[in-house]
Amino acid sequence: MNSLPYSDPFEHVLVDRLAGWSTVQVMEWAVKTGRHLTDVNDFTQQLATRMLEVHAPIIRLRLSIRTDNKHTPGWSAVWQLGQPFEPDRIARPGFLKRSSYLLSPLSVVDKTQKPYRVQLDGDNISDAHAILRELAAQGATDYIALPLDIVSYGLASIALVTDRIGGFTDEDIKKFSVLNEVVAPTFEAVYLLRHTARTDYYE
Repeated sequence: MNSLPYSDPFEHVLVDRLAGWSTVQVMEWAVKTGRHLTDVNDFTQQLATRMLEVHAPIIRLRLSIRTDNKHTPGWSAVWQLGQPFEPDRIARPGFLKRSSYLLSPLSVVDKTQKPYRVQLDGDNISDAHAILRELAAQGATDYIALPLDIVSYGLASIALVTDRIGGFTDEDIKKFSVLNEVVAPTFEAVYLLRHTARTDYYE
């Protein structure tokens, strides 16, 4: 298990010429379509679908955000290949003090604001967080969580999992970093729209 140095995505301006899948179509979707969605669950599902269409090696994608809202201090949605979509996973107040969060990969990302990767087919994960052991048991080979630069709210992240032999490549990681530069502001815009629309309900 290790925290990766967070490279400046703009150092990889030619990243789309790297071998493998292309980020261009996903970024075009985010800018042209994704930012106009009104539901973060739809955004999560469609992002995963777009990434699959360009053959990104993912079998699981989770978007998460921490907020100062006392009613919804944490939100996430999980897409997993071949499994029912899990929308609106709302964290209960006080979850930041629970071991399930404190020992989690997302807690590491929230604290360090750097990517966190666990190669599930190579590291000794017997003492790892339950979700990592569960994913490994399902055949996953690699896990990476990356911070999303969210301005309006607290902390956000995207977690990606693959079952490809050998896990993610260096090129995959670079492409995820570049893609995040577009995903973060569009995800924020959709989440902000949803939160604003529900303000009266919370009050």
